[in-house]
Amino acid sequence: MRPSEDAIQVSLASAEGNLARQGRGLEAVPWRAGASVLDIGCGPGVHLDHFRRRGLIGTGLDRNAENFRFHGEIEHVADSTQLEGRRFDYIFASHVLEHCPDTYSTLLQWRDLLNEAGTLVIFVPPFANDVANDHWCTGWNVGQLAMTLAAAGFDCRQSTFYQSGDQVFGFGVKKAISGSFMIDSSLPYLPAAMEHAVFQSNGYQLLRGDIEYVHATTIDYLQRPSDCFVLEIDRLNREINALLEFKREAEDWHRQLLRIRNSVSWRTTAPFRQLARVFRGG
Repeated sequence: MRPSEDAIQVSLASAEGNLARQGRGLEAVPWRAGASVLDIGCGPGVHLDHFRRRGLIGTGLDRNAENFRFHGEIEHVADSTQLEGRRFDYIFASHVLEHCPDTYSTLLQWRDLLNEAGTLVIFVPPFANDVANDHWCTGWNVGQLAMTLAAAGFDCRQSTFYQSGDQVFGFGVKKAISGSFMIDSSLPYLPAAMEHAVFQSNGYQLLRGDIEYVHATTIDYLQRPSDCFVLEIDRLNREINALLEFKREAEDWHRQLLRIRNSVSWRTTAPFRQLARVFRGG
């Protein structure tokens, strides 16, 4: 069924918006003029037009051929079976992987479509708590994307990865490597600086989830509260805990007084008799 004109316009606006926000990543890729690029989930073809202006030879893959705006100018196929036997220098996928039920198998299929030493260029959304229609994965961070690419047989040592706004970006080169989703096994195929983001906790080896940017020996982390702010939070927490302890002690005293009141006749106690004599004047 042909999509409505409104749906086509929404698709176009989404693709143009993504392209506008993805310039930093696209500039980080070592594109070669005259090379072939397959845009998986190409939509209206906005990115393919961008690649064409950079001198690349593009092919778009998307089942919704009606959305594509460059028929007769740029090759378009609606089914991957039409690509049988073909290989490409680059594969580009913008916000496609999260819609695939089996992430690892999908990456292996894309890898098979690359020439040897071909490059996979990918944008995915950052992690979110909310679940969205047709999103099998609720998001990514830099470490997760880099580890996943290495596990799927991509050498990312010279790659750039970053997270900014609604974009998590990275790329990897197809190599004959033994992929594994173990941090020690993957580190030799990741940017060198990622070694500094590895730590131990409760006997587990972990990779920090707050990497903002990494390339070669440079790594930056997402902005966190300043040290002063953290210290102020700690001080307030201590004061709150002290007040809670005082509250518990007051409640204990109150319970003890209630037990005394309920178990003793106050009129027979010495303090009460003394108070009564004061009021009687003698």
